[in-house]
Formats: sequence, C-alpha cells, structure tokens
Amino acid sequence: MDLYEQYEKPVYRFLLRLTGNTHQAEDLLQETFCQAFTHISKFEGRSSLYTWLCRIGKNAWLKECSRRSRYADTAWEDLALADPGPTPEETVIRKETLRRVQKAVLALEEPYKEVFILHIYGDLKLKEIAALNGKSESWARVTYHRARQRIIKEVHDDETEL
Repeated sequence: MDLYEQYEKPVYRFLLRLTGNTHQAEDLLQETFCQAFTHISKFEGRSSLYTWLCRIGKNAWLKECSRRSRYADTAWEDLALADPGPTPEETVIRKETLRRVQKAVLALEEPYKEVFILHIYGDLKLKEIAALNGKSESWARVTYHRARQRIIKEVHDDETEL
C-alpha cells in the first residue's frame, strides 16, 4: 500500500474537521500530498507520517486562510449550520461564538497555534505533537493549556466589548 492510499482518509477527515467544507478539504488534501511527495526527504521520523501530513495540511490551510480571509469565516460558519434543530437565535449565537474562536485560534502565535490545531482538529496526542517538535510531552501539555487559555480569554474579552 502506498503513502497516499494509507493516509488519504485519515488526513482528509482531519482537513474536513479543520475546514468544515468538503471541497476545501479535498483541495487541501491534494496540496498536502503534493507537498509531502515533494519534501519526503525532509521527513525526519520524529513523528508518525500521519502527524507529519497533518502538519503539512494545517500549514496549507493557514496559508489559504491568510490569502482569503473570507474563506476562514465561511468554513467555520458552515460548521454552525451542520447541527439541525437550533432556533434562529441559537444559530446566530453559535455562529458568532465559532467566529470568535476561529479569530482567536488564528491570532495565536506559534507554537500555540500548531499544538492547538493538531490536538483539537487532528486528534493527535500531545505526545505525538511533542515528538514532531522535538520537545517533551510536558512541553506540549503546557503549550496546549496556554493556547486554550489564550483562546478563552480572547473570546471572553471579545464578548465583553459588545
């Protein structure tokens, strides 16, 4: 089984969770594997191939977000609409909360952004993220915790400004 066949579905699921949009996830999947095949010699083996591919996919997504800021808003809004049944008021509140969370995540500096995205959207264990970065698991736990706290603070501060 080749690299693409083995990792296509799990990497696609990661990208779909990240973007909330099937077309965007498919485009990013292709970009991820193009980058992976181009730079396979740079894979150092400090993490699993899946973790490495998720990192490439996350970076491609962040690059796309910076190119088209409207894309980021649309993708996260689509996630809010995926849950049928809420009242229109609940939908508006949920969309606004997701927008604030997304804004806070994108505003994080590295390595907080990477650790948070890979752990939450990639379902990667903190131990894997630590290995990917050549750090200890406790470093990954502290980094994730700080990222989470910064996001909570940013969302809370954003709410109090309204």
